[in-house]
Amino acid sequence: MLPKIYISQYKDVSYDDAKRFANDLIFLTNKEWRTTNPVEENLKITNNIVLDFHGYDARNDYVILNGNPIIMGFVFNLAMKQLDTIKLLKWSNSQLKYDVVIFDPYNLKLIPEDINYGNH
Repeated sequence: MLPKIYISQYKDVSYDDAKRFANDLIFLTNKEWRTTNPVEENLKITNNIVLDFHGYDARNDYVILNGNPIIMGFVFNLAMKQLDTIKLLKWSNSQLKYDVVIFDPYNLKLIPEDINYGNH
C-alpha cells in the first residue's frame, strides 16, 4: 500500500516537497479548536478528525503537525495510540524541505535523506 500523509490542520502553505514521500495528502481539519467555541463545535471538529484519521497506518504513513496546538496534540495522541513509533515530517525553514523524524516515547531520530523513505 502506498503511504499517505495526514496533516493535522490545513494552512495556506506549499506542501509540494511533502509529495516526495507520498502523493495522497489528507488534511484533517481547516477549523479552529478554541476555548471560546461552543462545546458542540469543538466536539464536531475532533470527531471529524477521528473519522478522517481512521485509515492511518503508523507503519506506512506520515504525519505533519501544523496549526493549532490543541489540534496538533490531538492528532499526535491518535497516532501514538496506534503504534508507539510514528513518522513525522518536519519542515526545515533553513533547507526549505521536509525531513523525516521518527518519534517514539524515548527517542527522536532524524532520518538521512539518502535512505528510502518507504522503509521506515
